Amino acid sequence: MKRSIVLALLASGCTGTVGSMLSNGAVEVTAPYTLGTEDFGMACASGVAFGNFLMAYTPFTDAPHRANVAGASSAAMCAEADAFEAELRRLRALFEKRPLEAEDARITEQNLHYLAAIRNHSAFKSLVITYGAPGELDEDGKLACPDLEPGEVEQLGFLLGLSSGVLAVVHDRQSGARANVPMDIPPAIRRATGCFADTDWWGMPASLRSALELSLPQDDVPPETSWAALAGAAEKGAAAGMSLPRALYIQTLAAQGRLDVACAEIAKHAAWEETAAPPAQYRLLDTYARHLIRHEVNKLWTEAKGHRAPPTVMACPESNAAPDAPPDTPEQLFGD
Repeated sequence: MKRSIVLALLASGCTGTVGSMLSNGAVEVTAPYTLGTEDFGMACASGVAFGNFLMAYTPFTDAPHRANVAGASSAAMCAEADAFEAELRRLRALFEKRPLEAEDARITEQNLHYLAAIRNHSAFKSLVITYGAPGELDEDGKLACPDLEPGEVEQLGFLLGLSSGVLAVVHDRQSGARANVPMDIPPAIRRATGCFADTDWWGMPASLRSALELSLPQDDVPPETSWAALAGAAEKGAAAGMSLPRALYIQTLAAQGRLDVACAEIAKHAAWEETAAPPAQYRLLDTYARHLIRHEVNKLWTEAKGHRAPPTVMACPESNAAPDAPPDTPEQLFGD
């Protein structure tokens, strides 16, 4: 009997309605709840678990693409986290002079970056279907911004979708360009950040734009201007209780070899963490940002000492610190 009812609904054209209801529920109910949690591992696992379930309705309605902007980018966090672990394994192997282990870890790392690129690119393509191609100009030559619905859900969804486009390119580069993510995405996203005020969303639009300018140098923007904007956005984010802009600042500094400034920013973040209280509705984004900063710290520690930073330490290792001696006994490894 139940099967007959389901088949009747499908035959009557209700599949698209069901898909729209599920997708809208994912955006309006599930996403806000998830953003208020702190376990980004569970959030990314939810994106992996339910992504195909929602996208299966795309032959009947475009509604799932709106949910996929957040869902696929969340799923990409899982692949990214695994890629980070493979990177630390590679650095440990290099420190211990084990070339075969280092090579295996590098291959694993590239495979996981490929998966992160695919998932982030899926989120960005869903953004294009939902809101139109970002960064386009209208007939008058002005920036064409999407007509977002009132409220924070649509605005944040659009901003996160832009971030996914950048991450798709970043992870594709680290995979060896196997995902074939188009390189015209970053300039388009840079233009699209102009749809936000620099004070919006804890300074993230300005932070994202400045990071892109430094990665893809622009003739009309001196590097000093972009660095200053990144630093300013980091302070704006901290004042609002959010560490995402500082995480992007630290990542950009580390990528461009400015480790002295990166370590100074990590120290600022450590002091900030002691009293910071991120907005309750965006705790997940702040937890993710802290994870990104922690990974930069772990890389520096692994390169210098052969292991990641202790969990209570948020600081760069001393440059002249000797490597820790490996534990010889179970007591040294696990304690008394």
